[in-house]
Amino acid sequence: MTTSVTVSSQSDFFWTEENVVMDYTLYDQELTKSPFEYLQESKFTVEAIYQIIGGEIYYTEWLTSNSLAGFEGTVIPGSMIPTEYMEYYLEAEKKYGVDWYYLAAIHFMETGFSTHPTMISSAGAIGHMQFMPCTWVGWSYPGCKGTNGNVDIPDEIMTDPAWIQKYGGQGVDSNGDGIADPWDVKDAIFATAKYLSHNGFSQNIGNALYQYNHSDTYVQNVKDKANEFKDASQYLPDSGTIPDLEPGSFMRPAVGVFKSPFGSRNLGGKTKMHYGVDISDPSGPPVVATADGVVTKAHTGCPKIGEYGSKCGGGWGNHVFVQHTVNGKVYEAVYAHLNTVGVSKGQQLKQGQYIGKMGTSGSSTGVHLHFELYNGPRNGYSNVLNPAHYIPL
Repeated sequence: MTTSVTVSSQSDFFWTEENVVMDYTLYDQELTKSPFEYLQESKFTVEAIYQIIGGEIYYTEWLTSNSLAGFEGTVIPGSMIPTEYMEYYLEAEKKYGVDWYYLAAIHFMETGFSTHPTMISSAGAIGHMQFMPCTWVGWSYPGCKGTNGNVDIPDEIMTDPAWIQKYGGQGVDSNGDGIADPWDVKDAIFATAKYLSHNGFSQNIGNALYQYNHSDTYVQNVKDKANEFKDASQYLPDSGTIPDLEPGSFMRPAVGVFKSPFGSRNLGGKTKMHYGVDISDPSGPPVVATADGVVTKAHTGCPKIGEYGSKCGGGWGNHVFVQHTVNGKVYEAVYAHLNTVGVSKGQQLKQGQYIGKMGTSGSSTGVHLHFELYNGPRNGYSNVLNPAHYIPL
């Protein structure tokens, strides 16, 4: 798959003071634990109250801003993931918009990647992804209402897509063989993706996961495992959407048109210092690591469509810091105004590995990447470098 490149003009503005990172991981975790033990709806209520009194909070956006569903390219899973299931996770992700690493995390949590001896729980959940029979075939099946879902349903009904459709179940015939079987691993994975999608995964990951098990602890455990799987994997965009690799040196972090060079410029009638360079492409291509390195900061939660003067993410919007080592020398790079962030703090990256999708979050009026480079770890702007002297533009 390839991404076509077109050109349009854009401008951006950013604030020169030190940025403040808004990350809601702690918020999400603390409100889940005692003494609060809030469900997702209660967390949204806290957010709404904070906004009513004039506070700035982007928790809702943060919940899904690091989703990689829809990524086009090659995914190389970490050693924890059995490779034989990856094609099913990725196919289900493409069809239902549920990130593959969440499907893998549920598969791991439920049956240890299908290694549990019987794959039948004490409550009566069955198969590779542990569906209750009534959830699989549909709760309007006679005898399901008023039970926990563990009802004896004949196989000829349980696996028949027509009966499943009639009773409103979540079972899926993933390969079109006329059988929707919870004991078929592909069918089960697709059914999980369908169920999560049906429960609003794209708007609220936590709530969709809660519907799967009705436990806040389970939700947090799945999230933690999903992030572990995501961070251990490599995302390599299709070759037509990224520049050529430059082993041992810096590569261009994105395709597009070179705009707004390093230096002073007039913006909004005022002269401002532009501490980086901009690469523009309205199609929103992948942004990749310019060299090997480690993520030192990953900011998410800003609205994907920013506006001139926004202070979200310090003006950078959704952005990533990566500490790169090139020829034994340490640099730190800033990748700003991203639409989607696909990495986490502490994650090791290879040159050309996916960081996020080019966007227009923060103080921005067009889709572009704002890229900064520093001599060693960033220290305000005292050690900023002109990226044009290091990166092929």
